[in-house]
Amino acid sequence: MIGTKTIREINRAATRDARRSQQQPWQPNEAERLRVLAFGRKPQGMSIPFLADYKPGAWRQTDDEPLFVDMRGCGLPSEPALTMEKFCRTIAADPEGTAYAVLEHGQFRARVARFVRKIAKPHYRHGGSHFGKFRKPA
Repeated sequence: MIGTKTIREINRAATRDARRSQQQPWQPNEAERLRVLAFGRKPQGMSIPFLADYKPGAWRQTDDEPLFVDMRGCGLPSEPALTMEKFCRTIAADPEGTAYAVLEHGQFRARVARFVRKIAKPHYRHGGSHFGKFRKPA
């Protein structure tokens, strides 16, 4: 069993590595979502990045509680962690555009957060002074 201190060290290293390589959450396309639903398990090649405390600039974590997932793929439905099948059903049921990243990883289980792209704020230019006087349209 991995101790709490070791898990914290692993998460610190993952944060540093994610920041250094500027990792992004995994956002499944429609074909990947259908594969996840069809297989009921994580298909070959599907990789959810381990971001830990790193927050990529273009993404924001949703207000949803992170998912507690059994990453071994052999968890039981009676356990508190989602089985891989339930996790895959959750991915398939989430709205399109939802992305996923691991926040914490233990020996067998992980906390997986949902992310959505940040909406860019429009940049307004005004043609007058800073006191609210704007140019009249020509």
